[in-house]
Amino acid sequence: MIAAIERFFTEILGARLGVVLCSMIPIIELRGAIPLGAGLGLPWWQSYFFAVVGNMLPIPFILLFIPKIIAWMTRCRIKLFNKVGGWLTRKAEKNRGRIEKYSFWGVCLFVAIPLPITGAWTGSLVASMFGMRFWKALLSCFIGVLIAGAVVTAISYGALAVLLNQIFCAQHEWFGNLYLGGGNCKCFHEGLRFNILDVKRTLAKLQYKCENDNTARSENNIDSCSVPAL
Repeated sequence: MIAAIERFFTEILGARLGVVLCSMIPIIELRGAIPLGAGLGLPWWQSYFFAVVGNMLPIPFILLFIPKIIAWMTRCRIKLFNKVGGWLTRKAEKNRGRIEKYSFWGVCLFVAIPLPITGAWTGSLVASMFGMRFWKALLSCFIGVLIAGAVVTAISYGALAVLLNQIFCAQHEWFGNLYLGGGNCKCFHEGLRFNILDVKRTLAKLQYKCENDNTARSENNIDSCSVPAL
């Protein structure tokens, strides 16, 4: 299943387009798109850039059209539309106080917090519902998205590198020696440049090296090396 998902994003859809589309989805936004980019092997700056682009694409349309759409939905006789319109109105009212109190920076900080109940969709919805001017609201959301993207990128790439560094280096002391040519286990010292596909490529190189060295090792009564499965 995981292999099929990875193949869909890397070979069929494309990793960069996948990150853009994922970032456009409400609730998920860039807080889900950037980890996706990390898992697909994109460099951190590409995941950040394409996630920000995808997250911002719907915002101008939300600011321009969502108040009229919600007003129509609340008057609609179709119960589903009526319920959705009411839910959106309640969601906007719930966050009205903090947005009105701090205006521009209120929207910015609300968008910048990478939690499921916050984000660019909700921030732009609230800003448009309560009459914030278009360009002011757009700039506020953009700054918030940049901040949120930086936070999620640092967590996705930095924390992932540290975690896998501990897993591999604690269990396979030799891995760092082979990777760097000796010394302490520092195999993932590059931090933010590290991602899962880098590990796969590195393991493949080590497997090749081990296969070539095993004959010499056996002749000298040295245990054959092996590479852990990812």
